[in-house]
Amino acid sequence: MVDEMKQFLSDLATSYIIASSNGRDHSVGSLRTPDLQTTNKFRSKRSNSRPYLTRTNPVNLCFARIRLATLVALLAVCFAAVADDEESEGTSRVLEELVTTATKRGAEERVHDLAGAISVVSGDRLSARQVTDIEDLSYVLPNVAFDGIGTGKGIANFSIRGAGVAGSIPSIDPTVGVFVDGMYLGVNYGVIMDMLDLEAVEVLRGPQGLLFGRNVIGGAVLMRSQRPSGARSAEATVRFETGLEKLAVVAMENTFMGGAVDARLAASYRDDAGWFENRAPSGGAVGKEISWVLRPVLSFNSLEDLDLTIIIERGNSDGDGPATQNRYRYGSFDFAIDETGYSHVDWGHMVVEANRQLLYGTITNVLSVRSVLHESLGDIDSTTDPVFHLLAYTDQQQVSNELRYS
Repeated sequence: MVDEMKQFLSDLATSYIIASSNGRDHSVGSLRTPDLQTTNKFRSKRSNSRPYLTRTNPVNLCFARIRLATLVALLAVCFAAVADDEESEGTSRVLEELVTTATKRGAEERVHDLAGAISVVSGDRLSARQVTDIEDLSYVLPNVAFDGIGTGKGIANFSIRGAGVAGSIPSIDPTVGVFVDGMYLGVNYGVIMDMLDLEAVEVLRGPQGLLFGRNVIGGAVLMRSQRPSGARSAEATVRFETGLEKLAVVAMENTFMGGAVDARLAASYRDDAGWFENRAPSGGAVGKEISWVLRPVLSFNSLEDLDLTIIIERGNSDGDGPATQNRYRYGSFDFAIDETGYSHVDWGHMVVEANRQLLYGTITNVLSVRSVLHESLGDIDSTTDPVFHLLAYTDQQQVSNELRYS
């Protein structure tokens, strides 16, 4: 196949040059002298004219050279592509098919078949890009800004297509809703935490109130945990980054009771020594944090026409307060604060999803319970003087239930 392609391109180039040289304007390879008889007749009629050299039009010759250069460049690109195909021959290439459950129709759908503006990042892509939390997705997806508010750990300040709010007050309704396994996160506290063993992250742009209710004027972010597949497997990842930051992630799954119950357990532990240096006299490294997340998932398959999945997550984060900077005193990234502060976030939730298969559809019920405890101290004036230190405390519990038919 490759040899046939090369022969076809060579024949195409040869035919092009021959056709150009036989053309009326003698554009390529046609600087040939006309026959002597024609030249003498021409000179006898116009004796004052300059000696005749060629009948080639300079403008046509210029365009011909451009066409020839274009053809040569095209041939070079084609031969390079053919060479790459030769090198990669025998290597299997798999085109990843992205699916979504955002339409809530009871089954996965291909993203390319939907008309909405949806971005899906699979779990494999999250691992390949070394995504630690949802804030890292701001560098992967367009038109989104998944930033933290800066006054405390884990407080979301999300915006999609410029629609967002700025504030760490729990009573402020966000414009971007975050959903974890179908559970809506009622406050923006405890949102930007370590992501663990996800199947996919879906980002829906634009108002999504029809399917997701309020607080989704800018869009919605959906995170799906990895479900057990019924196989026996285990995997582990250890990562070191400058800072020094150490991360360990482990996931394992198994099946019990003859396949009636599938279980998956994922856990992560991260130790960050801090990225920043406090220039104050009593300063040092700022940004230290130790966090861990534990998530068991159980799927019950023995019930007739009923699929039951229970997801439990428990996590904790302890570290320094925010690294704030006074731009009036420092023009670079240096900063000096008298209060390093602290940050403590403790969260946990349980999601129970039940799907009942009927003759003409599926009934789905998602029951969820969540609690978040957030406590932090930060140096808001960002100076070495004790002017403004902010102590924040938030304790939130929520219970939600969603019942739908599709």
